[in-house]
Amino acid sequence: MSDRQARESFASILSYYRHNRGSLERVPNWVDSRESGSVVIGLLRDSAPTDEQVEKAKEELRALMAMEETRDAMTESERALLTAAASSSRAKRLQNKKDK
Repeated sequence: MSDRQARESFASILSYYRHNRGSLERVPNWVDSRESGSVVIGLLRDSAPTDEQVEKAKEELRALMAMEETRDAMTESERALLTAAASSSRAKRLQNKKDK
């Protein structure tokens, strides 16, 4: 996000709170601050993700979405069967751990 876009976004948020003050339950105290129009916006270079981190996050998101799609496509009986198998496996592992 560019500096200009960040400022426009903040101005939009500030405007929203100022114009909807009457219908909102809570308005942040910074809305009425004299300094609210001059917020310094910046990006710390160390906090920006690397290209590799971005790609890894995208892959993880794709994998999660694929798992969710698979889960949503399962019938209730398939879910129950897999849940029972996972519980049985966990119980067996715990028992094996106790036996050692």
